[in-house]
Amino acid sequence: MRWHKLQLYNEVAAVWEEQTELKETLRGKYGEAMVEFCRQCVRLQRYPEDYDPTDEEDVDKFTSWRRQVGESIGDCALFLGGPAVVLGLLWTEAAAEFPNIAMGHWHGLEATLNAMLAAVSGRGRAVSTPVPLF
Repeated sequence: MRWHKLQLYNEVAAVWEEQTELKETLRGKYGEAMVEFCRQCVRLQRYPEDYDPTDEEDVDKFTSWRRQVGESIGDCALFLGGPAVVLGLLWTEAAAEFPNIAMGHWHGLEATLNAMLAAVSGRGRAVSTPVPLF
């Protein structure tokens, strides 16, 4: 079910650029919902605690999923007014994750940094491989 919702959202976002006269009205009406959607996309990009990088099928599925979610983050940036808006939101999210690193929980910060990359890199260019922090 999630795939269909994400696909529909991606189709709507593709039309967004053509509707210049409605942008401000829609941002005002749906801006808060898009901010929350962006936060949920970051949550969806987290590596599961039991992620096994040696299982090629799991890696492929998660990489594909992460790419789709990264496209949605890029679309959030488009909707909200540009990458700078999303980066401001995500810096707050990243700051909240720093204390977790000391306890060995890097998943939240890595997902947030990957979302930042997706927001500024364009649609679907998010990193799909974890980057070791230590």
